[in-house]
Amino acid sequence: MGEIVKLHRPEGFHNLLELFLFEKKAEGKAPRTIHDYKAHISTFFRRFPHALRSEKELRTSILKYFSDDIKPATFNLRRVYLKAFFDFLVRENVIEKNPIDFKKRRLRFVRTDGFFISPLNLAKFLSGVISSCGFSYLSSRNCYP
Repeated sequence: MGEIVKLHRPEGFHNLLELFLFEKKAEGKAPRTIHDYKAHISTFFRRFPHALRSEKELRTSILKYFSDDIKPATFNLRRVYLKAFFDFLVRENVIEKNPIDFKKRRLRFVRTDGFFISPLNLAKFLSGVISSCGFSYLSSRNCYP
């Protein structure tokens, strides 16, 4: 494997981000996607400007960033954008391995009109509606294709 280069200047990520965004544009990513990559990556490095000083500092910064009390959808968006950037840094031999090696956070609840219902309770509710109305009634109403 090639030599691993460590960035010792916090502003060093800007050049890498610019190259990364050029690559994404060349891949045909939408302007909104390019904007979101830039926003998420810049937000991370504003909060952790010295994250690229060492592998250990990078891993610690990532774990702190993802341990915020955020919704699963926000967690997953952060993960997707930062994972892609760190994959790029691995290909460019800036870091040895991608520090984002954890899975997506699952969405656990369905939000319905201001309250949350678990998937199990939603299934119970729907089966109760179907059994109380009768399947023949629902099928006669063209509810099912």
